[in-house]
Amino acid sequence: MIVELLLTSVLFATEAEYVNAFCEGEIEVRLPDRTRIDCVEDGKVMEYDFARKWAECFGQALHYGAETGKPAVCVLILKKVPKDCMYYQRLVDDVTWWGLPIEVRTVGGDC
Repeated sequence: MIVELLLTSVLFATEAEYVNAFCEGEIEVRLPDRTRIDCVEDGKVMEYDFARKWAECFGQALHYGAETGKPAVCVLILKKVPKDCMYYQRLVDDVTWWGLPIEVRTVGGDC
């Protein structure tokens, strides 16, 4: 597990590299409103963002879900654990507080 975390931190510098490495579905799906879903996998729309951009991930995933009628997933890229965990927790707290239909996942580490 530690080796995997170190490798993802060293090997991947951009969001697109994480999407390409972890998405097991269709990548960069364009919607009629000209926005692009990072990944459509198992009938879910997924937005990937670095942890510090948690609110952007949150909003985009909800938008993609509303546009497609599919469940939304926000995938936070954790590069600096445990520091990035505060962003993860903000996202989880907001989703829980508002009872929003969005799944939260992480890559690059666990909180």
